[in-house]
Amino acid sequence: MTDNSSCFFLSYAHSPPLNLASAPDPDDWVEEFFADLNAAVERHPSWRPGLGPGFYDRQIPAGANWKESISRALRSTQVFVPLYSSGYVERTWPATEWVRFRARMQHAGVAEPEHRFVPVLWTPLFSAKPPDFDAALALGADQPDYADNGLQALMRFRPYQDSYRAVLNNLANRIVTVAHESPLQPSDVPDIDMMESEFLTKAHLAIFSVEIAAPTAPTLPGGRDRSQYGDSGAEWSPFPKQRLPLGEYVRQIAERLDFDVDVSNLGEHDEGKDRRPGVILIDPWYIADDDRRSLLEANVSHTPEWVLPLVVVGPPQDTLTDSYTQQVLDMVRTPGRCARSLEAIDTMTPKLIAEAERRYFRNSGGTPSTQRAMIRGRQRTRPSLRGPIPPVQPKTEPDIPGKTTGD
Repeated sequence: MTDNSSCFFLSYAHSPPLNLASAPDPDDWVEEFFADLNAAVERHPSWRPGLGPGFYDRQIPAGANWKESISRALRSTQVFVPLYSSGYVERTWPATEWVRFRARMQHAGVAEPEHRFVPVLWTPLFSAKPPDFDAALALGADQPDYADNGLQALMRFRPYQDSYRAVLNNLANRIVTVAHESPLQPSDVPDIDMMESEFLTKAHLAIFSVEIAAPTAPTLPGGRDRSQYGDSGAEWSPFPKQRLPLGEYVRQIAERLDFDVDVSNLGEHDEGKDRRPGVILIDPWYIADDDRRSLLEANVSHTPEWVLPLVVVGPPQDTLTDSYTQQVLDMVRTPGRCARSLEAIDTMTPKLIAEAERRYFRNSGGTPSTQRAMIRGRQRTRPSLRGPIPPVQPKTEPDIPGKTTGD
């Protein structure tokens, strides 16, 4: 066991943000549960210092490479705790975490790897059940309301607090027992982007468009910092803490909401009214060039309402930058849609993605199930909670600044 091992990895399906500006994040309940579970684990009588607390993806710092952070956590955790819901079974991202941890167990030669999974019934399932669903029910077998309503409901409503605490303590007891009685050394997990098709089932994911309106390093006006730019607008990295270009960073945010994402420079694709839902990430300095200004004006004046602009302002934020920023905001007619930090990107982008999808659905008509199929395009493979185990391909990844696992 190493100092950077986490006791457990909490896996869940990210919820699309609600369309009300003042509405709380639906995943705030997951965050509260994670804090409760960490506290329950650390006060367990058998808990011993030396093992890090649990891992939860909101610990990943702004600007980090999300996929690398998740891989590091999966490689070093002791126990995998999935929060089962209909979204968990149906969506791509949580299934990927589940299968990658299972592959680590098998390829590391772990005896009885199923004991490393401690699933929780988070909300009632109205779709296919995962293979270890009985284990999730067994966790709260002594609390009859748990099987009917799930642990989130017990957590949220005061009359069920005793039942919630009972299930929480059962879960903490299981985690501590497994982690301390048979500790694991870190080992490799399959690369998320290298999974082989024979392990996957076929599925179509909705395609989301991320367009970049940013100058290139050679075309940037004199006196500006060229380190934020590259030979393509898609290489734009406006903030110092970024580990990925902004387009790739937003791609990973959209992928967690179960989209297949197309990242391109503004104007590369002319889809007209068939344009997919998406966002346009705009650097105010894009309009310093007259031709690019004209391209942006033409683009935003003809985009459908489900393609949403976001003005992104990195340092230095000087007088001229402020002037260009206001001009772009006037051009796109969205005065409040401006991000000046990575933290703002993390907060605003999921809401824009969800709003773009809702607007597309509203204009396309149909039922929710048929609507999402209307923006599904090219075929993409999707991980399954069943089937053969993918090969592990060892990969050396760069260190990630800030907190990742167990911080």
